[in-house]
Amino acid sequence: MKLKKVLSAAAAVVLCFMIFGTSAFAADAAKTETVYASLYNDGSVKSIYVVNHLTGSYTDYGTYTDIKNLSSLSEPVIEGDKITFPDEVTDSGLYYQGTASGELPMTFQISYYIDGSETEADSLAGASGHLKIVIDYAPNDKCDKKIRDGLMAQMTAVFSTDSAANISADGATLVTVGQTVTSSYIIMPEQSGVLVFEADVTRFEMDPITITMLKNALSVSGISTGISEFENGMNDMVSGADEMVDGTSELKDGMKTLAGKAGQLNKGLQTLSETGVAFGNGLAQFKNGLDAYAENAQTLKAASEQALSGLRALAQNGASVSSGISAVSGQLSALANGSADLKALAQVLSSSADPQVQALAAGTLQMIGGIQGLSDGLQSAADGMSSYTAGVGEAAKGYEELNSGIAQMSDAGGQLASGFDDISSSFAQYRQGVSQSAEGFKKLYFALRGLPSSVQELIDGQIEFKDGIVSAKNEIIQKTDGLMNDDEPAVSFASPDKNHPESVQYILTTPGIKIRKTEEPKKTEENESFFTRLAGLFN
Repeated sequence: MKLKKVLSAAAAVVLCFMIFGTSAFAADAAKTETVYASLYNDGSVKSIYVVNHLTGSYTDYGTYTDIKNLSSLSEPVIEGDKITFPDEVTDSGLYYQGTASGELPMTFQISYYIDGSETEADSLAGASGHLKIVIDYAPNDKCDKKIRDGLMAQMTAVFSTDSAANISADGATLVTVGQTVTSSYIIMPEQSGVLVFEADVTRFEMDPITITMLKNALSVSGISTGISEFENGMNDMVSGADEMVDGTSELKDGMKTLAGKAGQLNKGLQTLSETGVAFGNGLAQFKNGLDAYAENAQTLKAASEQALSGLRALAQNGASVSSGISAVSGQLSALANGSADLKALAQVLSSSADPQVQALAAGTLQMIGGIQGLSDGLQSAADGMSSYTAGVGEAAKGYEELNSGIAQMSDAGGQLASGFDDISSSFAQYRQGVSQSAEGFKKLYFALRGLPSSVQELIDGQIEFKDGIVSAKNEIIQKTDGLMNDDEPAVSFASPDKNHPESVQYILTTPGIKIRKTEEPKKTEENESFFTRLAGLFN
């Protein structure tokens, strides 16, 4: 009875949709078609019923084994596959159902497992453990392709939290309202696959699994425009990804060039740092030489001052010596001149026969000659001393200039040594800066050296990202092509060639899984309403 109530409610919703959806066509002949299929628990087809809603004209086409008027008690006139109802045409139209046969647009194969072991659905009623329901679905190649083209499907399973927990279904949407969890799964046109429901169950019960199929479902809801905009957006994303790859490639080239230049700069800084050591050592040696030079220059300056003083004293003393020698020379010359008589006597006596007299005369002559020679020599010495003294005086004057230069040189050496101390100190700081720069740039170079390969990985990732966008776009286009409004009308299941329905929808249900209870007595046909009779089709 609960199943009948569920089906009655479903039928009421569908029929209300059909009534309101087709009221605008009451003035003209129009038709909607709803195909109800009752499935066994394994997904195979038990029975097929078609509910037709006719407006404007009560003539239809189809091959049925049984026809029931759902709006009145009149019987149809059947001529081959032509069906005509004699009822008066009204705005609300006429509903009738027919028992049909044939291949549905899709096939479903349902398997049940409890704690990993496959079991029959009837054995699951009241069972406890880990439940798994596997549904294999696929387009039915035995069904006319024009009937199944563009049909999308939705599978719905309802679980009660009283008997099921930890419910999951990969790819499905789960909605919990109160103690009911509804799982909905969309199947795109011409798509095949597997849906798996899993849950931990206790005294398990389950309402029927419902499968609905409808053509151009997304187009009807206006989503096709959104999909077109989505496709345009995806194309923009692909273009943007291309530009991103191009820009990153340029970045990679720039990084490569930068790394090369950084390598050259790093090499130069390393060389500068290494040569800076030798240059620093040379500066230290040069500084030591300058210090020694300054010290020696000071010593030279002092010695030069002494030499200058000595020259000046020598020039002054030389004049006195020259004057004394000249005086002595004059006295000796006067002595020699005063001995002229003695010299004449000695010359006479030198002829004496007496040897002793001769010897005395010879000695006297030699003495007088020696005095004259000494006088002449002293005079020459006095003249030479006078010239020497004059030269020493001139030398003393010239050496004053030399001494002044030596003094300046000594002072300049001290200043140079002091100034070079600043140069040496500044170079030490410069050398330290170069060393730090070289070390820092070495790290920078090694960091930059690996960047091009890292950027290449980024480029590879961007290319994969772009390819992913293209693949996603193609897959979405492929999956939604069948959902786009192709301006082709729905194709009748009952009579594809003769009927031209406004819409065709399919509702497929399994029996559900229930713990057996005492059944309620069935209502008599006289008390049945339109919706109860419709629900009774699935008993």
